[in-house]
Amino acid sequence: MGDFDCYCFLCSGPLFEPELGSASPRALMKRRQRVEEKRLALKTGLRYVSDSSESEDNDEEENEDDEEIDEYEERNSYDPELATEERTAWIQYLRVLGFNSNAVGDSKAWISGSARYNDGGVIEVFGRSDPNQPSLAENRCYDCYVPTNGNEVVFPFHSSCMSVLKKVYEWSLNSSSYKKMEGLDPSEIDMDSLYDAATVLCDPCAVHLKLKYGGISGAKQCWECHPGEEYSVTDPLHSSVETIELPQVSIASQAHYSRLRSSVDPFGAVPNEIIHFICNYLPGNDLSNFLIASFVAHCATLEPTFWKSLGGSRMPWAWELWERTSRHDSQSGFPIDYKKLYFIVDARTSLPFGITRKLSGWMGLANRRRIWTTCLFLLPHYFRSLQGRISDNKSSSDITDAAIEGALFPVSYPLASGTASQTFVLHSWEELRATPSIFEAYWDSNQNLVGLGTSSGMHKRILGRGTSSESGGGNGITKSAGRINTGEWIQSLLLGLEILQPLHGTAVKRVDVTLTSGRKITLGDGRRNFAKRQLLCFNGYTFAGLFGQIGHNGVIGSLGILQCPTPKSLCDITSPKLSIAERLLWHHSSSSIVHHREVKLRPLVTLEDSSINALTPHETFSWTAGTKQFSKLERISARLCTVLEHTGILQLQCRFVRIFWEPKRGLGRNSGDVSEELLESEDTPVHHFDIDGPGGERVIGVKAQGTNDKITAITFCTNRGRQATFGQETQDKWTTFEETGEEFIFGLAAGFSLSTDPREKVYTLPCSRTKLATLWLIFNPQYFSLMNSIIVLTKGQD
Repeated sequence: MGDFDCYCFLCSGPLFEPELGSASPRALMKRRQRVEEKRLALKTGLRYVSDSSESEDNDEEENEDDEEIDEYEERNSYDPELATEERTAWIQYLRVLGFNSNAVGDSKAWISGSARYNDGGVIEVFGRSDPNQPSLAENRCYDCYVPTNGNEVVFPFHSSCMSVLKKVYEWSLNSSSYKKMEGLDPSEIDMDSLYDAATVLCDPCAVHLKLKYGGISGAKQCWECHPGEEYSVTDPLHSSVETIELPQVSIASQAHYSRLRSSVDPFGAVPNEIIHFICNYLPGNDLSNFLIASFVAHCATLEPTFWKSLGGSRMPWAWELWERTSRHDSQSGFPIDYKKLYFIVDARTSLPFGITRKLSGWMGLANRRRIWTTCLFLLPHYFRSLQGRISDNKSSSDITDAAIEGALFPVSYPLASGTASQTFVLHSWEELRATPSIFEAYWDSNQNLVGLGTSSGMHKRILGRGTSSESGGGNGITKSAGRINTGEWIQSLLLGLEILQPLHGTAVKRVDVTLTSGRKITLGDGRRNFAKRQLLCFNGYTFAGLFGQIGHNGVIGSLGILQCPTPKSLCDITSPKLSIAERLLWHHSSSSIVHHREVKLRPLVTLEDSSINALTPHETFSWTAGTKQFSKLERISARLCTVLEHTGILQLQCRFVRIFWEPKRGLGRNSGDVSEELLESEDTPVHHFDIDGPGGERVIGVKAQGTNDKITAITFCTNRGRQATFGQETQDKWTTFEETGEEFIFGLAAGFSLSTDPREKVYTLPCSRTKLATLWLIFNPQYFSLMNSIIVLTKGQD
């Protein structure tokens, strides 16, 4: 999209100083003439069309000393006598509202020090006073509104706009239904709730929030300076109310209304209280017409106290003006015509396009009124989030009673034992709509997962250990976290486990969270590759919590998810089941195609359901993407293990016709690189099966023979009646899968277990002078990773 600007999230104004036009008399005259023509057109409801080819007949009459004027710049810049330096200097005082998921304590939001907008949605921060803000050494530049690389976004604002928001907040607590919320400090905005509200109102491609900003037209891809809208860049705290002439009560105006008295008035029987109530909801022009049309309404509003009260309630943004009138009244000055003052203030600050230099003192108040109205639209979202943060932490029975436990998978070794415990992270359906949360993972000093869950406001919902004192944390435990915005929720978890190796255990090293919005959060070690265990909700179910066992040294030993039927969903509550792909642990190199709904997994020999087998990662490889690509395959190879006549399969590999320049693919990565030629030795011979792929030959059947601990032999059959067997046949039963007319074989998935070379010797020595009864010595141990399960991958015919 190229360069673009972002804007203040409270006023939608620019984050840099605006362009000013020429101050020459000729330029000012032409500019003001165009602005006046547009103002009159807007007033009469007509569409203003600027004449870009204005006559330059008078150019020759201009003084030769006049500066050269760029007509385009003049049409896209502000009047320098209106948008003065004093009135626009406020724009450069920028800060940002940010969020730090890893901040210590319940509050995570932060307000930066001074900031400067660069370009392309990036803002640079120069100051830091909030302890929640990441250090400047860690991060100085942030994304506005739209995140990149999974970063948290910030919301830029002018310091003056935040001052207006605080005034709006204080006024709202004292004069609206929000004052019923107990325990709120009118002088202190909860920045976490404000950040939550901003994220709710933020589009995926936003440059400001989804709020009404008072009809200004400058916030385009790049800020456009429209002559006549100088008030939109005027400091909202720059008010000239002290110089406003206060109108005096005039007796002549009373006589004017008496002549307009009508004998028939539909409001004749309406009580004054109702008329006052109606006046509170009428815009300025409509209110004036109402009082002219109804003499009853006119008489009901004669008291100056009514207009003074109406001004204070309808125009709270003019607080200096009402403070001035109160001082005037207390000093027994002349009686103020509050009715006239009300209509003057309303007229001067209502969308003042094309305001003249004579009335330019009203521009700051007009901009403040616009920003005040925008803040009023923002506050309901703020209070909704605030209510969710301070709500009760008890789980709803609608969640707990309907929740079911998914499969419980071992995720660490040594294996965990004991009773599994539950932690509900979703406490009510309302939380999904109104309350954001933080997904948190806790890691011990070895970066093993020891705690997992969410926090929302002051409430933590963690399975296992955390850093907080309530959950028994500490002792070198660290936390990584990611934000879940209002309106999005957890769809699935992808756990990253180290592959189980001899003499070493395994544990969860990484957690990838996929949200319903499609956004992803990565917690833990994001640099290395790990075996993948997916925890996915059933169709029609919602993620509700976690359950699991705590293993050795407090590490999460087994893990599963709690899920409950989504309200009004069409899910099958009685019999949800995991697919084969969802039950297995997958090698990091395995293709995600196994989770595709068009792919079917046909098991030949599979592992028994046991804790240790659940930690065996499965690999995938394919020799074609469709039936039209079988011509690429020219060889299938197998690398075997023949130690002490215990034959097993170490690796399988496919080679393709050279003209396609396809890299080799295979299974058995623990035993070597499957993209290179398989390494052959006396104990690990390599056998080949040549296939005439270019001539139309292809694999249509696979047979396997083996037990729970290893595959002893595998056979590939082609459509030409040829077959090849890799391995040593035994008396075990063969399991076969052959193609049907509806689907074709395109690859395999397999698991590999570790086996020790039985030729290696283990010696024992007596230890009479030590506390050890026996010392075990193992010389040169050698391990083999043998295939112990095989699954055929099929797809429907093209």
